[in-house]
Amino acid sequence: MRIALATILISMASLIVACGGSDGGTTAPTCTDGLKNGTESGVDCGGDTCSKCDLGQGCASEADCASGVCGDDGLCSCKPGFAPNNLGLCADVDDCKSNPCK
Repeated sequence: MRIALATILISMASLIVACGGSDGGTTAPTCTDGLKNGTESGVDCGGDTCSKCDLGQGCASEADCASGVCGDDGLCSCKPGFAPNNLGLCADVDDCKSNPCK
C-alpha cells in the first residue's frame, strides 16, 4: 500500500511540474511568449525588459519604439518626412520617389 501511495504522489508531483508548476499553470511573462503581457507595450516588445518595438507595434512612449516615435494611435511609426519602406524601416520620403516605400 505504501509503495502504491508513493508511486501516486511521485506521479502527481511530476504532473504538476510538467504543467507549469504548482501555481495553476501560469508562467511569468517573457519577451518571447507571443503575447502582449507584463510591462510590454506591444507583443514581445517595449516596456521595461523587452527590446524596442518595430513599426506598427503598440507603444506607450517613444522609448518603446525602435524608430523613436510613438504615434497618437499608440503604434510605433516614422518621424515626419519619413515613411515605412519594404523592409519595415523608416526611409526619407525623398528616397521613396525613386524607390517606392510601399
